[in-house]
Amino acid sequence: MAAIPPGMMVSPKELERREEERVGEARGEAPKLPALIAELQRRWQLAYQAKWLNVDPELMKDSRQRNGEYEPDLLAKIKTSGGSQIFDNVTETQCGNAEAAIADVLLFHDEDRCWGLDAPPLPDLPEDAIAQVAGELVAWAQRHVAEQGAPPGTADVAEMAKQLEEELKDRLSEQAETRTRRMEDKIARLFDMGGFRQAMYDFLSDFLTFKAAFLRGPVLRMITKPTWVRGPDGRTRLDVKRDLVLSIERVDPRDAFPDPGSIEINDGGFRIRRLLLRQQVEELRGAPGSLDKQIDAVLARMDNHSAGGIRTWMPSDAPRALLEQKVDATRAYINRHEAVEGWEYFTGAEIEAFYREIGETPPAGFEPGRSYRMWCLWCGEWLLKLARHWDPAGNVPVFKTCFKKMPGAFWGKSLPECIRSDQDAINSLSRASLTNAGFAARPNKMVDKDRIVPGYEVTSCVPGEVIVTQNNQNHTIRPVEYFMPPLVADRLMELRNAREAKIFDKTGFQPWNLGDGRGEQGAGRTLGGFSILVGMQNKTAKKAIFHVDQDVVRPLVLQFWTWLMLYDPDESIKGDVAVVARGAFALFVRETEAERRMRWLEVTNNPVDMQIIGLDGRAEALRKTAQVLRVGDGGVPDEEEMARRVQGGLSMGSTGSTSSPQAGSGQAGAPAAGAAPAGERPTAAAPTNADLIAASLAAAQQKKMQAEADLAEARAAALDTERVVKKAMAVMRLQQLSAGGPAGGLR
Repeated sequence: MAAIPPGMMVSPKELERREEERVGEARGEAPKLPALIAELQRRWQLAYQAKWLNVDPELMKDSRQRNGEYEPDLLAKIKTSGGSQIFDNVTETQCGNAEAAIADVLLFHDEDRCWGLDAPPLPDLPEDAIAQVAGELVAWAQRHVAEQGAPPGTADVAEMAKQLEEELKDRLSEQAETRTRRMEDKIARLFDMGGFRQAMYDFLSDFLTFKAAFLRGPVLRMITKPTWVRGPDGRTRLDVKRDLVLSIERVDPRDAFPDPGSIEINDGGFRIRRLLLRQQVEELRGAPGSLDKQIDAVLARMDNHSAGGIRTWMPSDAPRALLEQKVDATRAYINRHEAVEGWEYFTGAEIEAFYREIGETPPAGFEPGRSYRMWCLWCGEWLLKLARHWDPAGNVPVFKTCFKKMPGAFWGKSLPECIRSDQDAINSLSRASLTNAGFAARPNKMVDKDRIVPGYEVTSCVPGEVIVTQNNQNHTIRPVEYFMPPLVADRLMELRNAREAKIFDKTGFQPWNLGDGRGEQGAGRTLGGFSILVGMQNKTAKKAIFHVDQDVVRPLVLQFWTWLMLYDPDESIKGDVAVVARGAFALFVRETEAERRMRWLEVTNNPVDMQIIGLDGRAEALRKTAQVLRVGDGGVPDEEEMARRVQGGLSMGSTGSTSSPQAGSGQAGAPAAGAAPAGERPTAAAPTNADLIAASLAAAQQKKMQAEADLAEARAAALDTERVVKKAMAVMRLQQLSAGGPAGGLR
C-alpha cells in the first residue's frame, strides 16, 4: 500500500469541521469562526461597549468645548430662545497657553533633548574582572621578584591589588559611559527619523484636550525616500527607495480601547481601531506573522463593492467627522475598511489550535500551558496577522497619561472638563451681554392699539416710519411712546471677567505668559512679584510635565533601548543604562538658576564689586542672565563692542591729558588757557576709564592674593589641629591600656 503524503493526511476533527462548514453553506449559514477569532471579537465588543457608554460622550464634549461648539441639544435651545449664539472660547486660550508652556520645555529644550541616558553606577567587579586583576597582580609580583630579588611584602601586595582594582573600575566606568553616549546618540537619530517632535506636539494637543493621551513607538513603517543617484551616463537622476524606519505616532484617544477593568495599558489587552486602505492590506503579504490566506479573503471582500466593504460605523463617527472638518462620515472614510490592532494574551494551546483550524502548521516555540502576549490585526472575521510580541517583558508599545489622574481609573480628567462649569457660565454671561447690547442699541416703542387707525398694523420699529393714529378723548397718553432698554452689558462683562480670572487661578496657566497686560496688575507690577507669579505657574507646569516625563517619555526611550539591545547589530552601543527624563527637572533648574543670577546681580551692584569684576565681567554676567531668562541678549553689547568701548575710553583719556603749548595764547611760554597760575599747585585731573580699569585689576589681584594667603593659613591650622587630635587620642588610648581597659591592660 502506497504511503499517504503528509499534506494529504486529515484528522477526524478536521473532517467534521469541514463537513459542518459545507452543510452550513448549503443552508445559507455563516461559516463557524475559529475559536481564537471568536474570542478576539468577544473581547473587542466588551471593550467597545464599555467605552461607548461611559467615555465616548465625554471625549466628544471635550473636543467640542475646545473647538468652541455647543452641544447639539443646548444649541437647539439657544436658537429657540433667540439672542446671541456666541461661544466665548476661554477653553482654547487655556489649552493654548498650557500647550505652549509645556512644549517650550519638552520640544524646545536648551540641550535639544528632553531626555537622556546615564551609565548606571558600577557594581562589584564580575568574576572575569576579578580574574583579570589577579593575573595583573601575579605579573607585578613576578616583576618585583626579578627586579628586587625578593617577593613583595603583604602590605605592598594589598596596596597594589587595591590600585589595580581601582584602575579597572575606572576603565569599566569609562567604557560604560562611552557605550551610553553612543546609545543615546543612536536613539536620538531614530527619534529624528521617526518624527518624535511632530508626534509629541500632536500628543500634547490631546493631553490638554481629552481625558487621556496616547503615544506609540517604536512602530515599524515602510517609507518611500527620494534619493539622488548618478546614472550610467554620468547625469544625476532621482531614484525612489523604500526603507523600514522605527516611527513614533500619536494614537487618537477616540480610537483607543483598553479592557474594561484596566487601570494601566499593560494590565490586560489593549486595542487600536484603524481604517485601512486596500494597498495597506496588500503590503502585509509575506511579513513575519502574516496569514496570507486570510489576507486574500479580506482583499476579495474589499473588491466586492456590492458587499460594501468591511465597516462597522460607530455612533461617534458622524459627529467626529464634522469636528475634524470633514464632509460627513460616509464620504470621509470612503475606501477605508475597519480593522483592529491589538495586544492580547493567549495560551500556547489556543495558538496551536487556531493554526490547525485554518489548516496551517503552528509555529514552534509555544508551550501549551503558558500565556504569551500576541500582536494581532484582524479585519471583520479574518485575522490578518498573529505574531508574538517582540518585547520579552510583554509591554505594549503604547504609552498613556492624563492631565489630571484619577486614582483607580484608566481615564483621568481633561483640562476642558475641569473648567466646564466656568466655561458654561462665561458663555451665558457673554450671550446675555451681547443680547442686551443689541436691544439697548436701538429704540423700542410702545403702541396704544386703540389709537391706531383700523386696518393699520404696527409690528416693527423702522427709522422714519409714519404711523397713522386717531384722536380719542378717553386716553390721556400718547399713542406711540419710544424708549431705550437699560444697558447692563458692562456689569455682565465684569461678572464674565471675574469668572475668567477664577479659571486662570484654577488651572495655573495665566494669560500674561503670552504678553497679556493683566499681569501688570497687583504683584506683577514689579520684577520680583512677576518672578513669583512665573514660579507659581511653573508649579502647575511641573506637575503636567512630570506626568508626561514619567508616563510617556521615559518608557518610550526604554522601549527604543530594548529594541536596539535585541536587534541592532552594533555591539559597541549595548549596555545597561538609566533613562533620565529632563523635562520637569529642566524647568526647575532654569527657574533656580534665574533666581540665583538675579540675586547675584543685585549683590554685586555696588562700586566696590564693580572695581573688582570690571565692565567686562559685569557685561558677561548680564549676558548670561539674559540667556537664562530667555530675553535675547538683553541689550548688552558683545565682547568686541565692549573692547571697542574700552579702547575708546583709553583714547579719550590720553587725549585729554595732552595740551599744546600754543593753545589759548599767541606767545610762546605763556600759560595755556585754564592753566593754574605760576606758584600755585595744579588741581589733579579726574580719573579716566583706563585708570578705573587698572585700579580694578590691581584691587582684584590684591584680593586674590589675600584669599590665597588666608586659605594657606587655614590649611596649616587644620593640619596642626589634626596632629593635636591624633596625639590626644593616642595618649587616651595608652591611659586606657595602662588602667586595664578594653584591651586587658599592659602586660
